[in-house]
Order: sequence, then C-alpha cells, then structure tokens
Amino acid sequence: MIPVVNPVKTWYESVETGLRYVSPLPTYNSLKSLDNYLKNYSKYFRTLFPNPLKKNKIKYLLSQINGDNVLEINTLSPFLKKEHISIYNMEYVEDRIYKYTFDTIVFFNPEYSRILLKDLEYLISISNNLFVFFNLNENIFQKDPRALWYLSSSNIAKFIKYTKPFSFDFIDDELLLVQYKK
Repeated sequence: MIPVVNPVKTWYESVETGLRYVSPLPTYNSLKSLDNYLKNYSKYFRTLFPNPLKKNKIKYLLSQINGDNVLEINTLSPFLKKEHISIYNMEYVEDRIYKYTFDTIVFFNPEYSRILLKDLEYLISISNNLFVFFNLNENIFQKDPRALWYLSSSNIAKFIKYTKPFSFDFIDDELLLVQYKK
C-alpha cells in the first residue's frame, strides 16, 4: 500500500512573497511515511531529487567557501564534509536549534522545507553568509509530492523585493542563487 501524503494537495500563491505553497501542509508523519516508502521501494527518490552539484559553476562557488564552521542543508550526501542536514534522513531545519553561529550556510532545494520563510529567517540569524539555491524547474513541484514550495520565474522579482537578499545570480535556466549576509 502506498502511503498518502495528503488527499488534497492544492497550490496557492502568496501575494506578498510570490512563493507558491501547498495547502494543507502534510503532517510530519505522513511525509516520513512517504519518504520511507520512496527510499525503500522505489528508485524514484534518487532520480527525481535534484542534484545541483552537477553544475560546474556551483562546484566553483562552493570551492571558494573557506572555514570550518559550515552547515549544508538538503543534499543526499555531504559535499563539504562539514555539519549536514540531510533530506535523505528526513531532517528539517526546524528540528534543530543551534546555540552558535555558522560562518556559512549552504541551503539546497528549499522546496522541500516545511516552513520556508521561517527557515530562511532562522538561518540568516545564525549565519554570516547564507547561500540558497532555488530550483526553478517546474517538474519538481508537478511530480514530486514532497515539494511543498515553489518559486516561479515570473515571481522572482516579487520574492527578491520581499526577502531583500544581499545578491542573487542565475546559475542557468533552472537554478537561482540567492545570497544573504549579516
């Protein structure tokens, strides 16, 4: 039997931020149950989950990160060999409370965050540098039931105006790098 995340998955668009989000938000247990099913009984988990590390420009940007105090979020396996929050283990930013700050945080695939804007606000507060890589490929939110947020290319200006990042850069047609600094 396939676990059901939610019988109704409706996408809404925020007027303020331009983000599209799922409502009602699935419970943690339903997401965990679906995730376990996908990991154990399907190749779907690894094939659909986007791997931004295939892009040379991203590898170059990450090679410029100095320091030992680095946190990476939402990758299947760590690339910097530092502290790591893994989507593979169903770990979320909101489940962790850090008593110290990081020099740099790299946040991939924020579409899998349960409470994206609060996560961004929290991550900015505990880091000097926050890099967020948004996936602009519509296949993610159309095909992956775990994707709970989506930033469409038509709403990028609205999102940037709302969150006021330090800078942003298009890696290619499918990836947007947004950087926040203290």
